[in-house]
Amino acid sequence: MKRGFRVAQLNCNDDKKYRKSKKRKNLKIKVLSGLLAAMVCASGVWYAFYRNGWEFELPWAAERKYALLDSGITNEATGIQVKYSTIGKTDNKNEDSALESKDVSDVELPYAAEYISSFLTEEEQTVCRQLYKGFREFQTDIDITDGVIESEDICSFIVLCTSCAPEFSYIGQEYSVTLDSSGYVMSVEVSYTMTAEEAAAQQTEIDARAEELIAGMEPDWDDYEKFRYIHDNLILSCQYKENEGSCYTAYGCLVEGEAVCEGYAKAMLALCEKVGIGCVPVVGSGYENGEPLPHIWNKVLLDGEWYCTDPTWDDPVSQMGEDYIRYDYFAITDKQMNLDHTADENKYLHYPAAQSVENDFYRRSGAFIESADDAENIILNAVCTAMAGNGDYARVKCADENVYGQTLKTVFEDETESGNPLIFTILKEGSENYPDFGYSYAGYSIIKNEKDHSLTIKLIRAEN
Repeated sequence: MKRGFRVAQLNCNDDKKYRKSKKRKNLKIKVLSGLLAAMVCASGVWYAFYRNGWEFELPWAAERKYALLDSGITNEATGIQVKYSTIGKTDNKNEDSALESKDVSDVELPYAAEYISSFLTEEEQTVCRQLYKGFREFQTDIDITDGVIESEDICSFIVLCTSCAPEFSYIGQEYSVTLDSSGYVMSVEVSYTMTAEEAAAQQTEIDARAEELIAGMEPDWDDYEKFRYIHDNLILSCQYKENEGSCYTAYGCLVEGEAVCEGYAKAMLALCEKVGIGCVPVVGSGYENGEPLPHIWNKVLLDGEWYCTDPTWDDPVSQMGEDYIRYDYFAITDKQMNLDHTADENKYLHYPAAQSVENDFYRRSGAFIESADDAENIILNAVCTAMAGNGDYARVKCADENVYGQTLKTVFEDETESGNPLIFTILKEGSENYPDFGYSYAGYSIIKNEKDHSLTIKLIRAEN
């Protein structure tokens, strides 16, 4: 390579700060009943759930899903903790104390809860609305229909209700439930972190900020264009940061500009609801170096097809600067997402299949390299597109590992007759086509994502 040309290479895996929910402090809970004793093996290591003829086991410490406590269960991705009250003296509770379905049929649910609850039984839908009504009215003791939700399922059910509603930023993480003698939940005790007035004021700020972020949308845009606008504005207006404030909420992400994965996912729910794009949360684990860590992301409905998206992982902490946006988790398939994401086993959270590639960012942008023979033209097009918009990044993605390796070799490594790799010829042509923006073809930086076979070229401006 000739002197005077400089290339900085960044590996995406080294460059990315892993996004995870804050590890919540474990709640010390007194053993109030022997309800779960029979369910725990003598070793105390495995806890088996039996439901409708199927079985799964949860390692006490190894699995980061629903962990067994002495008298309750916790979900690590959301930090929700449920403890059980004494049973055996509650069967005489007034059966009419819980609101029946006719009394909650007019309770409005956000899109995510409405979609997911459509897969529940009629009785479970009633309980969902009973909880939503109680949460919105700041009830501290919410009665629910007896005989519907079993003790081992209540944590999963609460995760469904709270993860689908970004408005519930005022609900505490700790819940207590009262059980009947058969182990069914009869009431849920809830704590709140702010008053109704404070919560309403926060929601007003969230709504105002959301309107600001979507104000530039054009009325004739399709779902892809709307979603990309939301995706980009969300990432540019927030930085990944864990704090003691509202980082787990849509308020933290949208208003304060600081959030962790739960805040990003809930902000995405709020923004999609504003523009009429279907969006649901996915609660589970993300993997770094083979280790599962609690994580939350989304699925979105674009032009009639569902896609996976992870706004947190598309907003990496990077040497590229705060304006760098990734699209590797923009609108992808289950197959792609499952490479490093796994959803929790939750009987109540129904996740739609994501199989379409129609709205994949790279395909829609003409930046998907099917064959290494097309790499030069596609990269040139990506560079010119970026320069025409006065942008700083040109992005492409290869179809597989073989195409990725050949593209790196032929475009970025092999020397041409000029003595330099082909990329410099591409950058020179682009800068000559768009001279007004001061691009230089003397150097570039590159982020390689070997797992996703994507490449991001950081364009360099000529020094004044």
